[in-house]
Amino acid sequence: MSKRTFFWTIVTVAFFIVAFCFTIMRNKNDALREFQSRPIKIDCERMLRITVCDSDSVVPQIKARYRLVVFSDSTECTSCRLHDLGLWNAYIETLCQFPDKVSPIFVFSAGRNNVSKVKNAVKRYQLKAPVYVDTLHVMEKDNPHIPTSWKMHSFLLNEDDNVVIAGDPIRSDKVSSLMMKKILEK
Repeated sequence: MSKRTFFWTIVTVAFFIVAFCFTIMRNKNDALREFQSRPIKIDCERMLRITVCDSDSVVPQIKARYRLVVFSDSTECTSCRLHDLGLWNAYIETLCQFPDKVSPIFVFSAGRNNVSKVKNAVKRYQLKAPVYVDTLHVMEKDNPHIPTSWKMHSFLLNEDDNVVIAGDPIRSDKVSSLMMKKILEK
């Protein structure tokens, strides 16, 4: 292969890689735009609330300026997401310093056979945030515009229940920083 042929082969491959990357970025931006296009409906009254102290009940959410929603849909590995609960405590403690500005909520869309797993994990990790088990999958039915990627299943909602920021703040310092900046805005 001549140097000229090799050069044009490299240029062609690079072009396709760049085009592919732009397509992926455009698809992600389109998904985010769709996600932010409609309010998120969270019907807690149709879900089972899990608490650290043995009383399961349906309790209305405290109205803060923002809600940080951590959602696990029925396609995700429930055990994997439950294991992540231990990672959230430090972040939740930070959020608890601003109860009028933000309230965290966890929603697990899981079958009835997973309710005991969720209860055990909440007790094991002593999670200091409301946890709901959505055995009827109302969250998914009411919000078909929520992306399927687990990376978008943590999101900050404003008072109108619109997504302001999406991303996982415990895995991304950038997302964490953006969320805190937004929460602390006047």
